[in-house]
Amino acid sequence: MKAERIFYLDAMRGILMILGIVIHSAQIYSPEAVLRVVNPDTSILMKYLVDSIHLFRMPAFFVVSGFFCYLTLEKYGVAKFFKVRLSRIAIPLVTCIFTLNVAMFYVLTATGWRDMSLTEFFVSGRYINHLWFLVDLIYFFVITALLHHVGIVQKITNVITSLPVFKKIPLWSLIFVLPFLTLGIMFLNKVGIPIYVQKYGVFAPYSILYNFVFFIFGYAMSMHRALYRSFTQLSPIISGGILAAALLLPLVIPQGQGILDEVVSEYTYILAQWCSISLCFHFFSRFLGNHSHLSAKLSDASYTVYLFHFLALMVLSVFLVKLALPALLGFTLSCVIVFAVTYLIHVLLIKKVAVLSYLFNGK
Repeated sequence: MKAERIFYLDAMRGILMILGIVIHSAQIYSPEAVLRVVNPDTSILMKYLVDSIHLFRMPAFFVVSGFFCYLTLEKYGVAKFFKVRLSRIAIPLVTCIFTLNVAMFYVLTATGWRDMSLTEFFVSGRYINHLWFLVDLIYFFVITALLHHVGIVQKITNVITSLPVFKKIPLWSLIFVLPFLTLGIMFLNKVGIPIYVQKYGVFAPYSILYNFVFFIFGYAMSMHRALYRSFTQLSPIISGGILAAALLLPLVIPQGQGILDEVVSEYTYILAQWCSISLCFHFFSRFLGNHSHLSAKLSDASYTVYLFHFLALMVLSVFLVKLALPALLGFTLSCVIVFAVTYLIHVLLIKKVAVLSYLFNGK
């Protein structure tokens, strides 16, 4: 595929990042109490909102990232790719750890929402917090650049898509096969390979392997034009129907405690993720396919918005929870205020001060 700018993918990546504000704000007002700060008044609707966004947000983001990864590798080559992409990721990661995340630690500690030392904060890996996806991206960029250099992914993709079975059925039917890759990753733990571990916040095998499936699929789509067209042009009626069936099946079939029930439950959830990704591509390509001044501004600011939003949300929420606002009101205020603050930080500081642009945006 030609290394041309695909505007809706820029918008899609930006909006998926900005949705971090929505999902984290909802967690504060969810009865599951995932975050440190919890509002006294919670709502089950917030839980459903979190679950819905969680289903597609990061998987779709990694598919888009993989898509752009191939285009960048083709445009710059491996050496310049490392220089451009790793600086874009690694520099903001390190900067945010020692500024925004440390500041968040002191805010939560001073207000009684966190009880640990700074040493524990770092040793436990919690200093990574909402920046975990940047760590995963570093692994993905390194691994994929090496695979790209030797042409392994292209060879595998060409072999798979040239099989007689794929000449008889549409390529989008791969969504039924892809969940088995993830199930295979989960099976590694069953045979004694410790994938559910976390070392100092920078090595989490399960997260890396799970999300790499989405990333490498995006890379393969960018490389293989027919696969891209088939996946992005899949009817929303088909993908929506499969999505609904995948989510409802575990509810209507009695679930036991056996390994088969566990496999069916995991398979249907992962299948639902792939269908929701397909829907994302369909709707973004349909409604944001052309260049838009507004979507360009949101895309440009999205990195800053995401990096700064968690600290802004924690500071705001420490005060809002004291008011014990109704869940919907508190959630709405959080989303609006945090987005406004972080967007202004980008426009007034990050874009205008070269040093800050380099430290927080890597450019």
